[in-house]
Amino acid sequence: MRELYPLPIDALVDAVVSRKGGGRYLSTMSQYADRRLELLAHAAGCRPVQVVEERERQGLAPPGEPEVSCRELMSYLVGAAFGRWDVTIGRDVSRAGSAPDLFEPLPLRPPGMLSHDTCAPSGYPLELPKPRVFVDQVGATWDLEAGVERAAHFLFEDAELVLGDVVRLLNRTSVRQYLRKDFFKDHLSRYSKSRRKAPIYWPLYVPSGGWGAWIYAPALTRETLFAVARAAAERLAAAEAEIHHLQRERDAGGAGRSRREVVDVLSGEERLAEELRRFRAEAERVAGLGWEPDLDDGIILCAAPLADLFPSWPETKTARTDLRKGKYEWAAIAAWADQL
Repeated sequence: MRELYPLPIDALVDAVVSRKGGGRYLSTMSQYADRRLELLAHAAGCRPVQVVEERERQGLAPPGEPEVSCRELMSYLVGAAFGRWDVTIGRDVSRAGSAPDLFEPLPLRPPGMLSHDTCAPSGYPLELPKPRVFVDQVGATWDLEAGVERAAHFLFEDAELVLGDVVRLLNRTSVRQYLRKDFFKDHLSRYSKSRRKAPIYWPLYVPSGGWGAWIYAPALTRETLFAVARAAAERLAAAEAEIHHLQRERDAGGAGRSRREVVDVLSGEERLAEELRRFRAEAERVAGLGWEPDLDDGIILCAAPLADLFPSWPETKTARTDLRKGKYEWAAIAAWADQL
C-alpha cells in the first residue's frame, strides 16, 4: 500500500484565488459546493477529474486524511460488530454483486448490509449479540471493544497493527477510549442531514462514564430495554461482590497494597454501584411502561424515553419535554407521554 501524504490544497486554492480572483465556495439555495477542485483545474487549464486523477496517481491524501478514514473505519467496525454490515463483503467486495443499471429501481438495502435482521445467517463468521446490545465492560462476553476487535481480525490479517494505528491517529490510547470519548459525536455528525439527526448506535451510560450499554436502534424492541436493565443488574452484582472483597481487604490493612489505595478503589466502586442502581431502575421503569418502540416515530422520539440514560445526546431530553407537553400527538410514543 502506498503511503499517503497530506495535500496542501487549501494553500493552493488561496494562491489561485489571490492571483485570479473569485471565491472558494459557491452557494446555491441551501446547498453548498466545494469549489477547490474547480479552481485548481482552472489554474492548471484542465478538467477537475484530471486533478483528482493526478492526486491519486501521486498518492496524495485530501484534507482531513488520514483521520477521516480512521473514523469511517471505526464506524464500519462498530456496524459490523452489531451486524449491520456484512464482513464477508467487507473482506471481498465482489460478493456485493453489481450495481443496478441507471434506470433500475434502487435496492432496498445498501450492497454491504447484512441481509438478516434478527440473527446472523448460517455459517456467518461473527457471532452477534441477541438482542443487539453490547456493553462497555472489560471481560464481558458482549463487550463492544471486543466485538470491534473480532470484526477487525476477520477483515485484516494484521488487525492489531491496523487498530493500533487508527487509535494513534485519532489521538486515543485504545479502541475503548475512542468509543467512550469520540465515537458518538462522530457518528451523530455522519448520520445527520439538514435538521434531521438519526444516529443508530446509542451509547447509554452512567453519569461517570464508567459503564454503559450500546443499543442498535433499528433492532430496538421492548426486549432490548429489558436486556439493557439485565446488563446493568449483572454489572451491579459484580460491583457489589467487588465492594465486599475490597472491604475485607481494607479491614485487613491492605493485603499487599496500601490501605489508602484500597480505600480509593473501594470509593470508586461504591460510586459506580450507586450509579448502576439508578441506571437499572430507570431502564426497568421504561421497559415496564408497556411501550413498544416504533421506528416510524423517528429516531429522536424513540430515544426520548431513554433521555436520562443518554447523556451524550442532550436533544433527547428536549424531545421528552415536548412529548410531555403534547407536541407529538401523532406519534405512537405519545400514548405514554404522561409516564415519561
